[in-house]
Amino acid sequence: MILTVKDDQNLIRKTDNFLEQLNELKLDESLSLIDQYLSQFTATELLASKEWLRQEKFYRKPILQLTSMSVIAFLWNPSDITEYHRHHNYQNGFSHAFIKVLKGKAFHEVAEIVDETKPFIKLRQCYSEIVKPGMITQVQPEQAHALGNFGCGQMLSIHLYITPVKNVDEQFCLIS
Repeated sequence: MILTVKDDQNLIRKTDNFLEQLNELKLDESLSLIDQYLSQFTATELLASKEWLRQEKFYRKPILQLTSMSVIAFLWNPSDITEYHRHHNYQNGFSHAFIKVLKGKAFHEVAEIVDETKPFIKLRQCYSEIVKPGMITQVQPEQAHALGNFGCGQMLSIHLYITPVKNVDEQFCLIS
């Protein structure tokens, strides 16, 4: 099922073209192409939508779900933040995530997984950053990350997952 905030045929045509171009590049060399694709989704248009799903820590709006990618918008209230997590995909692996902030500021921490022994996953922090409007950050499939609103007002972000996300794996984590 495809959920969109724009004309379906136009979005599908743009998405097909985007995926063709993306296949010719390495993911880490394609940030300008990803930025261009995500720029079609505006804060004004997304915030005008009434179809936001309340999650435990934020609001979520699925925009596009295909076999090769998914796009989801997130609306965060002040101090909303996720636990460290990874993005499971339908191919029994993890997705490469690209996150663009449209409004507000995000706090983003990325960690390397040191030990996946349950019930706790041991992590080593790689870096943390503040992501401002218009900036894109990414999470590699082998990484875990935490994301949250760093500002006093609402924060809006749009997330592109290469290989669509099945679910988000939030675990209690030990950080070394």
